[in-house]
Amino acid sequence: MEKKYEKYSLQEKSKLQEIIKRHKDAYDKEVANTSPRYDAKKKRFVKPTPKEGYVARAVREIYPSLRQAKSDDAKFRRAVQMARRLLEEEDQTKVEGCNSAKKFRMEGGGRKQKAVPVRQAAFEWFLDVRGALKARLPFKIFQAKCKELYEDWLKQQEEEIPEKDQLVISRKWVRDWMKEYGVSLAKPNKRFALSQEERKTRLLEFVKNVLRIRYWFMSTFKKEPVIVNGDQMPLHRNKTSRQATLTLKNVAVYVKENYMLSRERATVFTQLSSDEKDPMPQPEFLFKGKGVRIQVNPPPGVKVQFAPKGSYRLENMLKTIGHMKNRYNMFSQKDFAIYILDDYSVHLQEEVRKKLLEKGYILVIMGGGITGDVQINDTHLHHRLKSKYRDLECDLMHRQLQANPQKVPAPSRDEMMNMLTSSWKETTIDPSCALKNNFILNALDGSEDYLVSDKLMALIGQEVKAFRTELLQSTPPKTLSEVIKSITPPKGVRSSKLTLVHPQTNQMMKEWNFLIVKEMKSQNMKKMMMVVMMMMMQLFTQKNNLDLQLQLRHNQRVPVLVLHSLVLSQSQPTLQMRKSTKMPIF
Repeated sequence: MEKKYEKYSLQEKSKLQEIIKRHKDAYDKEVANTSPRYDAKKKRFVKPTPKEGYVARAVREIYPSLRQAKSDDAKFRRAVQMARRLLEEEDQTKVEGCNSAKKFRMEGGGRKQKAVPVRQAAFEWFLDVRGALKARLPFKIFQAKCKELYEDWLKQQEEEIPEKDQLVISRKWVRDWMKEYGVSLAKPNKRFALSQEERKTRLLEFVKNVLRIRYWFMSTFKKEPVIVNGDQMPLHRNKTSRQATLTLKNVAVYVKENYMLSRERATVFTQLSSDEKDPMPQPEFLFKGKGVRIQVNPPPGVKVQFAPKGSYRLENMLKTIGHMKNRYNMFSQKDFAIYILDDYSVHLQEEVRKKLLEKGYILVIMGGGITGDVQINDTHLHHRLKSKYRDLECDLMHRQLQANPQKVPAPSRDEMMNMLTSSWKETTIDPSCALKNNFILNALDGSEDYLVSDKLMALIGQEVKAFRTELLQSTPPKTLSEVIKSITPPKGVRSSKLTLVHPQTNQMMKEWNFLIVKEMKSQNMKKMMMVVMMMMMQLFTQKNNLDLQLQLRHNQRVPVLVLHSLVLSQSQPTLQMRKSTKMPIF
């Protein structure tokens, strides 16, 4: 049997019935045209019947695979039974095209819907609110709007509809409408931290920076530079804690697992490279702790570090860069590569840029809020990697529970590294194709623009093509230093000003510009303050102490005023740090 009886549509069953009926008519004619013969065993004249019945003949015509089958074949017998059911249904229901009054209905049959124009008007209003305006549309508001549309429709009718015959816009009516038009009730799962215009600006700046470097490589060395994407992926020792589980209805859901381990963060540093020789370098792990008492046995080739909170700090990032392939050559920059990072505070440190350049990598920082558009680690890798890792972790939990039902299962750090490394090997990504999909590595002549995602092409396609045409007509930089200077700083990095203001005259005496990052605390802040003190000693020579107001101005929507006290004396300069206070700046 190629199909079960229930799987046939009404049209298919109707055609099968016609074939069986045709064979039945031919069978009856054949029996009517035969002459009676004497049967010695029965001792009477009987009409001979064909060796094979009309149902079996019809089955052999319907199913070519059963034409040579024997009559006692299991599939053949099931097909004959199905054909007999079709014949019985035709006898029971004489309505053409309807096979069973109980299970099947003709197209357009059944009770007709009331106020069909209202259903269509509700769908058009839904498209306006969700499609164009992107507004939130709760169930009750939509139900109220449907009632309003129905009342307007009633007023337009020529004859008044009795109240008992009027439509009731109930929850069931709305549910049926949602099922008919393919609408579901869901929570928002996609949010943007930027306006569309700002997002477009940051995407353009990033793509332009990459194009400038690629154009210099193509003009100078006649080759495409290798592009490497690095990104941190958060991981927890109980990653499956937020996954749903099958359970009985209306019972409390309990799972034996260590929930607190789901808050113990680890970080995996993943890299994807357009280098065909090494497209996916081994991931690196960073666990929470100091690494003094914790002993780990990582898989071969995997590096491990420790940090107080399980997140990358400057020293961890510098060690990771030290593990990278050395592309530096003092005589030529031909083998240099572009290294792409997001605007995480550690990546903004000058030490990171210098360390990468020493290893032969040109750093390009993407602006905040656009990693979900152009960071291939996020768009093509991490969701697949985490999905496979969760499956392996869930299987490990099951095996641990089966081995010791009394113990709460929990993966060790070694098991975490083994599972993620195994998932890494099973995940196959083509970084070059992913980079082209994100508008980063496409051919400069535009022949590979069709590989760009529709989302990016609609957002920045025309602007990138115009800039690329202008870039190809310009004179390329002569040295790598000029190329690095042409890279525009990323959008979204908070810039601030350090201003010295006289407490009496309230006049600005000195101003410095710098970047505000999370690491700028303790040592960096103290160094900066000491520089300010030395400069003030050169600017002012007074016998009495001079109290100066140090203002830290943020060029953001939420400015913060940090007050310090800087005491200068002729004998010994001292630094007094007061508690920071948040105040609005006008």
